[in-house]
Amino acid sequence: MKKYDAYKDSEVKWIGEIPEHWEITPLKFCFKVLSGATPKSTELSYWEDGNINWITPADFKTEDRFISDGAKKITKEGFMSCSTTLIPSGSIIFSKRAPIGSVVINSNEVCTNQGCLSCIPKDDISSLFFYYIMSVSQKYFDMLGTGTTFNEISANVFKNVHLPVPPLSEQQAIASYLDAKTEKMDQMIAKTEKKIEYLGELKQSLITRAVTRGLNSNVPLKDSGVKWIGNVPKHWNIMRSRFLCSLKTGDKDTVNREENGTYPFYVRSPKIERINSYTFDGEAVLMAGDGVGAGKVFHYVNEKFDYHQRVYNFHNFKHVTVKYFFYYIRENFKYKIEEGGAKNTVDSVRKSMIQDFLVPIPPLSEQQQIATYLDIKCSKIDYIIATPKKKIAYLQELKQSLITNVVTGKIKVS
Repeated sequence: MKKYDAYKDSEVKWIGEIPEHWEITPLKFCFKVLSGATPKSTELSYWEDGNINWITPADFKTEDRFISDGAKKITKEGFMSCSTTLIPSGSIIFSKRAPIGSVVINSNEVCTNQGCLSCIPKDDISSLFFYYIMSVSQKYFDMLGTGTTFNEISANVFKNVHLPVPPLSEQQAIASYLDAKTEKMDQMIAKTEKKIEYLGELKQSLITRAVTRGLNSNVPLKDSGVKWIGNVPKHWNIMRSRFLCSLKTGDKDTVNREENGTYPFYVRSPKIERINSYTFDGEAVLMAGDGVGAGKVFHYVNEKFDYHQRVYNFHNFKHVTVKYFFYYIRENFKYKIEEGGAKNTVDSVRKSMIQDFLVPIPPLSEQQQIATYLDIKCSKIDYIIATPKKKIAYLQELKQSLITNVVTGKIKVS
């Protein structure tokens, strides 16, 4: 890898030395930085049938460099009613709150909500170069955030962040180089993700068939009476979950987590936190009750643990083994959510939805056989999946390292 002829101290710890002819400059001298706004609640109807793209942090996608429109549009009247500005294409849209530091470049004229800062570049600034340097600066931006309810970086703090600024011709050369290099890495990552997706679908198919058809393909079948269950073995029953187990929620919030806590702490996301208390000791199935993981995040647990106030705890089972119930509900509760319409997501799962959830019930011995079979099969698939997951992690780390070294001048690209 080539190096520049001479370097100087940037006086920014995470950046280190930069090429001697580069500048280290506050963002306010590189961009015109504007805050966004949201129409008043009485004007939300202006979102319907609008023609002005309205961007929020929720519209950002991790791997997207460019964004053309958002989930909502507003009319000209709606736009005029709030103190936001039309942002010209080719600007950087920066998320100032969770997740702080996510960045995209708008390919169309847009306006934004108050969760975004829009960076309109000056004449000697390449938005694509700054997209790359901001994309590897997220931890730094996050450290500059403040707030009690959620972490947020203010426009004033953001404007005074110092970043390296090469001459425009070098900015453009660096952006072109990184476009070419990262595109190849992204293609490799996408190909590997497809392999993981295929294996995940295979695993899902195995589970679904086992918990609705059993392991004997020659057994006589009957109509379950439930569209999404279909036919089940004749000797199985169908029962509502209210007759199968007890149900309760936790009494903790996410803020109660402790980094090196003694016990697992189950919140509403797939990530398992830690805590120094436990309110349950035994075998249970846990399900997120609201948030983005509502009805989608499940855990099988058999130990001392604590859990969030909006996490449901299925316990005290009868007529059904815990592991069989876990496999069944994890793959099939989505159909309960979809009942009554095409919507496949919910903001929260009501207790009545859970209690009315229908479950095929084989004899207990057969349930145990199915659970053992799925434990073995799923473990094998998970083991196979682990290798491509490691490959993706390596490629993502390599990509981040390459971008960081190039945009801070540690590697010369031309």
